Amino acid sequence: MRPAASDEGARISITTLNPAVLTLGAGITLGGRLTHSSSHVDLTVRITISSSPVTNRSSLDAVTTDSSTAADAVRSGRTLATISVPAGQQQWSASIPSTHLGLSASNRPGVYVIAAGAYSGGALVAANATVAPFTSRNPSFHPSRVVMLWPVTSVPMSDLNGGINNDRLTAALSSHGTLQALLRAGSTSGVSWLVDPALITTLRTAASASTAGPGSAASAANRQAAGVWLRGLQSIANTQRFAALPASVPDAAALDATGLGDSFIAAQRRSRAQLHATLNPRYQVTQS
Repeated sequence: MRPAASDEGARISITTLNPAVLTLGAGITLGGRLTHSSSHVDLTVRITISSSPVTNRSSLDAVTTDSSTAADAVRSGRTLATISVPAGQQQWSASIPSTHLGLSASNRPGVYVIAAGAYSGGALVAANATVAPFTSRNPSFHPSRVVMLWPVTSVPMSDLNGGINNDRLTAALSSHGTLQALLRAGSTSGVSWLVDPALITTLRTAASASTAGPGSAASAANRQAAGVWLRGLQSIANTQRFAALPASVPDAAALDATGLGDSFIAAQRRSRAQLHATLNPRYQVTQS
């Protein structure tokens, strides 16, 4: 499911399809987001289903990646529902009973196209489509569940005296730096974050440093950038899950072999608690 754009800034997305497998006697619930360049225009969402299943992989790819193909699916599909979306409203949803879905034992099993089109003044201004398999029997298969893990770590930035390496920190926090790229990309994705507590400690130190020290210009810039970055991560912690990596990514096997296993475990628990205190996330921080 992906957002599909069209003219004049109109966009519609399908973010919910439940259940993911179409079966006899079961309805479906769809939902998504709808935006338009004008906040004063009421829009109509028309939901359709293809009359026959997709016959090849190229057609499957086209309908889920190309907005013009999605628009064709809206125009050619059989209407399941039509809903009005008031001006300024961004969320849309529809519950379609099995009687409206119109699938029976005579329909061919396969993958069907479900499309959503946004209309303004009778004109189709945005379209999006997704696919769902249909079987006339109780399905013995289930959709795959994919878990995306998002590691947030960096090369060591502290010197032997406990100071911060300004060159590395400045590069990582720059607009094209690795830390900014991680925050920017991960903030819009449904991922689980794996965070190195040592990195967060370094950034907290940089953000709260009271003296500039060597390279004062870089240190002052780093202090502001580190604070902004940490606040961005705290904002993400309200909606996504976090787990603590072993601090500084140590060689756990070597520590255990030298009799420091218990100390290593205790240190990781402290790091996890510190990370939780810093982020104050909606969900409990776990240990990875």
